[in-house]
Amino acid sequence: MTVLVKSRWSLHILAAFFFFTINGDGLGPTNEDVPEQTALCKIFAKPSEYAVRSLAVTALIEATKEGAFVWTPSCRGRGLSLIFSASGNGVAELRRALSQHGLGDHPVVGTLTGSVDLNYYDEIRNVHRTVFRIITARDIHRSETIERP
Repeated sequence: MTVLVKSRWSLHILAAFFFFTINGDGLGPTNEDVPEQTALCKIFAKPSEYAVRSLAVTALIEATKEGAFVWTPSCRGRGLSLIFSASGNGVAELRRALSQHGLGDHPVVGTLTGSVDLNYYDEIRNVHRTVFRIITARDIHRSETIERP
């Protein structure tokens, strides 16, 4: 009898786990876990609205002697510094592409997942500034056209 009771409880627990996972109320991914695809110009316009949200942005990525930054031709003259917060999927590939092509007229293009940090402390310049903290990168390739910020 004890074995039967244990197996019934196991089945109930297993069923509850699958129910909550499928419905997004338990341990499975929810809409909050999916990065919001956002235009970089929208982030520039209202950065505080995008802070601490999981975002995906497709942008041009350039390397400079001071680090890497993202920008887009649709809002020239504006950019965000990149902070490599993690070494998730595609980040090593992005670093390789930036070391090979990041300083040229054909910048690296990619879709970056991460978040906006409004209050990043830059120890070198002794200032707080807004940055994009990258977690993953995908669709990394070199721009086919000449692009300049």
